[in-house]
Amino acid sequence: TGSHPIRSRIKTAHAEDSIKIIEGDACETTLDFRPHSGSISLLYIDCNSYMASKSSISNLKKYLRPSSLIFVDGGFPGVSGDIDGEKQALLEYAQENNLPIFRTFFGDWCSFFVQVSK
Repeated sequence: TGSHPIRSRIKTAHAEDSIKIIEGDACETTLDFRPHSGSISLLYIDCNSYMASKSSISNLKKYLRPSSLIFVDGGFPGVSGDIDGEKQALLEYAQENNLPIFRTFFGDWCSFFVQVSK
C-alpha cells in the first residue's frame, strides 16, 4: 500500500489492470490466489525463504501453462557457491519435472529461471 516505488512504476506503465501485488505470507496468500485469466505466464519469486518459495511454486503450479517462466531473484553472483531458499525451491521444481534451470544477467544482477513444459 502507499507510494511504494514498484507501485509507481506500475502506474507509470499503465499496467494497474495487468499486475497485482499481493502482500503477506506467500505460504498463505498463494493458497487462495486465482489469476483472472486462469493462467500464469510469469511467476517471479523474490522472498529468499525456502518455505515461502516452495509453497508459492507448489500452490501456483496448477496455473502455469506450457512455456510459462518461473524466475527467482539471484542477486549478485558470488563465489561462495551457497544456494539460498528461493534458488533451492526452484532447483527442486526443475529436478522434479526434469527441466533445465537457466541463469541470466541483467547488468551485474543475475536471476535463475525454469521454463515450464507441461
